[in-house]
Amino acid sequence: MSKLQDIRNLVQEHAVLVSSSPGDWMDYMDTASRLYRYSFSDQLLIHAQRPDATACASLELWNEKMLRWVNRGARGIALFDETWQNTKLRYVFDISDTHMVAGGRSPYLWKMQEHQREEILTHLAEVYALEEKDTATLQDALMAVAREMVNDNLEEYLDGLEYAVEGTYLEDLDEVTIRSDFRQLATDSVYYLLSRRCGLDPMELLEEEDFMHITDYNRLSVLTFLGNAASQLSESILIDIGKTVHKISLEEARKEVENSNERNYNNFTTLIHEIKNQDAETKKEENIENEGGTDYGTDISSQGRLPVSESDRRRGRSDDREIWDAAEDISERTQEQPLSEPVPDREAEQPSGTDRESSTGENGQPDGETAGEESGTGQGSRSDGMDSTHERTDGNSGREHLDGIGIQLVEDTREDGLSKAEEEIASALSLPEYPTADEQRRQIEERAAALYAGEIQIPEEVVDEILRTGGNRKASQLRIIYNFMSEQTPEEYTEFVKREYCKGGKVFQIDGNEYSVWFDETGMQIAVGHTVTDHILDKAFLSWEDVSGRIHQLLDQGEYAPQSVLDAARSNAVKEHAQALAYMKGDMAEGVAEIVFDEEDLPHLRSIYPEITDYLEEKLEDLQWLSELNERLDAPAEAYEENHFIMRFHHYNPINISKQFQKFADEVIPYQAREGFAWKEHPMFITQDEIDAYLAGGGAYSQGRLRTYSFYLLHEDERSRTGFIKEQYGIGGSSHALSGADDSHANYDGKGLFLARGAYGNPYTSILLSWNKVANRVDYLIKNDQFLQAEDYARMPEYEREQMANKVLRFYDRLPEEIDRPFTDDFFWKKPGKEMVSVLENPEQTEELLQKMDAALAALPLDFEAYGTNYQQKTELLSELHQYAEGTYTIFPTPEAEPSFAEPSGHQMTMFDFLDTKAVAEPTVVDMSDVEEIEEEEVTAEEDITESQEQEKAVIEPHNFRIQDNDLGAGGPKAKYYLRRTVKRSD
Repeated sequence: MSKLQDIRNLVQEHAVLVSSSPGDWMDYMDTASRLYRYSFSDQLLIHAQRPDATACASLELWNEKMLRWVNRGARGIALFDETWQNTKLRYVFDISDTHMVAGGRSPYLWKMQEHQREEILTHLAEVYALEEKDTATLQDALMAVAREMVNDNLEEYLDGLEYAVEGTYLEDLDEVTIRSDFRQLATDSVYYLLSRRCGLDPMELLEEEDFMHITDYNRLSVLTFLGNAASQLSESILIDIGKTVHKISLEEARKEVENSNERNYNNFTTLIHEIKNQDAETKKEENIENEGGTDYGTDISSQGRLPVSESDRRRGRSDDREIWDAAEDISERTQEQPLSEPVPDREAEQPSGTDRESSTGENGQPDGETAGEESGTGQGSRSDGMDSTHERTDGNSGREHLDGIGIQLVEDTREDGLSKAEEEIASALSLPEYPTADEQRRQIEERAAALYAGEIQIPEEVVDEILRTGGNRKASQLRIIYNFMSEQTPEEYTEFVKREYCKGGKVFQIDGNEYSVWFDETGMQIAVGHTVTDHILDKAFLSWEDVSGRIHQLLDQGEYAPQSVLDAARSNAVKEHAQALAYMKGDMAEGVAEIVFDEEDLPHLRSIYPEITDYLEEKLEDLQWLSELNERLDAPAEAYEENHFIMRFHHYNPINISKQFQKFADEVIPYQAREGFAWKEHPMFITQDEIDAYLAGGGAYSQGRLRTYSFYLLHEDERSRTGFIKEQYGIGGSSHALSGADDSHANYDGKGLFLARGAYGNPYTSILLSWNKVANRVDYLIKNDQFLQAEDYARMPEYEREQMANKVLRFYDRLPEEIDRPFTDDFFWKKPGKEMVSVLENPEQTEELLQKMDAALAALPLDFEAYGTNYQQKTELLSELHQYAEGTYTIFPTPEAEPSFAEPSGHQMTMFDFLDTKAVAEPTVVDMSDVEEIEEEEVTAEEDITESQEQEKAVIEPHNFRIQDNDLGAGGPKAKYYLRRTVKRSD
C-alpha cells in the first residue's frame, strides 16, 4: 500500500476516533487550539500523528528561513499537499525537533495575561457589538462571539451536508435536528477553541455532555463540515485577539522601560531568595526550570526580548500558511514552555553539531516496522507556520559561535555519553585505567610508523596548507587568528585549537596529489588518499600540541593568512562576543538583566535583532564600557555558583561568559602577513572517513544503530539488507551531515545517499552512493567493530525488551474484540508499550502474560485472517516470545566466530586485533573509486557506481606489542555483553 493511501486511511480512521466520544473530540480541540492557523484536515492529521504538537514547518523552511536544523531521529508529520494536479504528501517537523545555529530565529507567539483580559473584553465588545449581558466576563464575551459567528455563517457550512450523511448516524435524523445539533456543536466547539487558546477553562461554561452529539458525526465525510466550521471561524477571531494582545504587550513594555528603577548588585541576594521560594510545582516541571519571567507587562519576554512587531497582513489557507501559522502558535510555546529549553540538565547535552539530521521515511511512519525489523512506538512531528514579521532571534542561537570563541555553553560529559552504570556495562571502552579505543589505535599506529620513519613522508608544505584551512566551522580561521593574538600559555593555546577543530575530516588535492585529513580528540592525521583509517606508513600524526605550535609559527612568520583575513579577525571576535552577550541576556531569569546591564543599555537590549547585536558591537569597542561590563559580569557569575535559577536556561554559563569577556578585554597584538602572501585554492572532496562517520550514525531515526545492527545479525542476504537500509533512511535530508561541518548536507531518496559540501543545489563537491553500496559498507563497519558505540551495548537489553514488547502488541493487534488485552488500550501503543516492557522485566509476570497469550491463540480458528495478519504470523510471534522468556531467542544473536588468524591479512591491525585474537574481515572500502564526483543537478537514477577496488596494505607484524594482562584480552564490549547475557540467563 502506498504511503499516500496509508495517510488517507489514517485520516479516515482518526475522524472516527475523535468523534467517538465528547472527551475524544475535546482532546482533538486541545491540539487544534494551538494550531488554529491550520485547516481542519491538517489539524486532524497532526493530532493523529503528534497530538502534543505546537509548531511545525517543513525541513526547508526550518533550514533556510529560520536557520534551525532538524535533529537526527526527528520524524515528519505527513500532511496532504493538494497544490499539484494529483494529491501528494508533504512533511513538516515540530520546533522541538529542531535546534538553532547562530543567527537563527524563533517566531513570536502571543499569550494573554490575566491582567489583559479586561482590555480584550472591551475590544471584543466594540468590534462585535456585543450586548451588555454578554460582557460580564471574558468567557461570556467569547461565547457570544462564537454564537454570533456561527449564526452568521451557518448556511455556508451546512451547504452540502445533506448529501454526505449516508452511512453515518446522521442518516436517521431529520433536517431540523441536524441543523439544530450542528449549530450548537459548532458554537460550543468554536468557544472551546477560543477559550483554550486564550488560556481560559472552557468547562466553566460547558459540560462534557454539550458535545454528546459529536458521535453522530462518525465519518470523515460529515465531520469535515463541522471541523471546517470550527477551525475557520475560530481562526479569524483568534487572529484579531492575537493582534490586540500584541499591541497591549508592546505598550506595557514601553511603560516598563520608562518607569524602570535603578538597581544595584545588592539586589542579587533578594533575587536569589525570591527564586528559591518560587512555586515548588513550577520547579518540578520536567522541561521548565523557571517560568516566572514570561509575563508580558515586564520588559523580558520568554526569550528575554521584546517581540518583533506583527504584520497586519492576513493570508488565506494557502501553502504559505506553514510559515504564517507557526508565528502565532509557537508564541504560546514560547510563553508557556520556552521553545529552546530542553530538559533541565541541558548543561550535560552533547554539542549541537552532532544532532542535525532529519528525514521522512517512505513508509509514512519513519521509525516503524520495516522488512523484518520490529517497529517501535512511533512519534510524529508537528506543524506550524512562521512569517518573517513574527520571527526573532532566539537566545539559543549563539551556541556554535560561542564554542568557537572559547565560551563553554554546556558542561563536559563523559567521553562516550555514558552514565556511571552504563560505563560498567560497556567497560571495555570506558575503563578509566586504559586509553580509549581511538587512543589505543593511535598508539599502535604511531609505533608501527616509527619503524618505517623516513620511507614515506607527508611534505611539510602540504601540512601547512592544510593547517591554513582551519576547522570545519564557519569563520574557524578568524577565531584561530584572534585567539593567538592574545598572550596565553601553550596549554591554553592547545586546548583552544582542539576545541575549535573538534571532530571531522577533509580531502584536498594539493600539487596533483590527494590528501585526506581526520581530526578528533587525539589529534590530527594526514594521509595520502581518501582515508586515514587504512593507512599507517603513508600518513602524518600531529598531536594538538603539534598543530597549535605550527599554527603559531605560521602566524609569526606571516604565512598563515593574507593581511585582509588577519585584519578581519578582530571584527569577527567583536561580533561573536556581542552575540554571546545578547543571547545570555535572553536566557536570564526575570529581573537579572536589570542588575547586570546599565540602565541606559536596557532599552537597546529590548529591541529586535540585529539592532541588539549592532548596538553591543559598538559598545564593545568602548574600553571603558567593556571594563564596567566585566565588573558587572562578576556578580551573576558568583550568584550562578550558588543558585542556577538566575538563568532560565543554561546554554550560557555566566561563569564561563565572565571568564571569556575578561579574556576578551586583554590586550591583543595584531599579526602582519608576509608581503605578497596569499592563500592557494585547493579542490576539496569528501573523505571515506566522513562517509563512515555518517553511516555509523545509524540512519535518519532514533535507535537507528541498534535497529540496523539487529537486522544485519538476523538477515544475511544482501538484497534484504539493501532494502532495509533504503527503508531506514527513507526520503529526506539533513544539514551539517559530515561530522557537523557547516557547509555539508545530505539528501536521501530512492536513488541513494547523496552527500555534499557547499550550497544546496550548487555544491562544490558531492558523491552519490547507491543503497547497495551503502548496505555493503555498513556490513563492513559492523564486522570490524566500527559501527556501534559503547553506549549502544549498554542500551541493548532495554532495547531488546522494547522490541519484544512490540511483538506482544502486534500479537494482539486485530484480534477479535472479545479477547481481553493485558494492557491499556491506546491508539498509538505508547502506554501499552511501556506496560509490556515493565512486564517483561519480571519473570513471573512474563509467564502469566504468555499463559494469557496461549489462551488467546487457542481461541482463534486455524484459518484466522485479518487485515495484514493471519494465524501463522500470530503463532510465530508467540513462539518467539516463549523462546525469549526461555533465553533461547534474541534479536542480537551472537555472530559466528571468526577464524583465528594463522597468517597476517592485508588489513591494518588495531588494539582489538590483539585483544580479541581474531581476524578482521576483508574491507569492502567505498573509496573515491566507488563514487562519482558530481554536481547535484547531474545526479540521475541511472547513474551507477563502480565496484570498489581493494588496496594493498603493508603487513605489520604484531611481535612488538605483547599484552601481559590476560583479563584484558577477554574481549571487547560486544563480547562482554553476550557473555553477560549468557551468564544471566543460565542463572
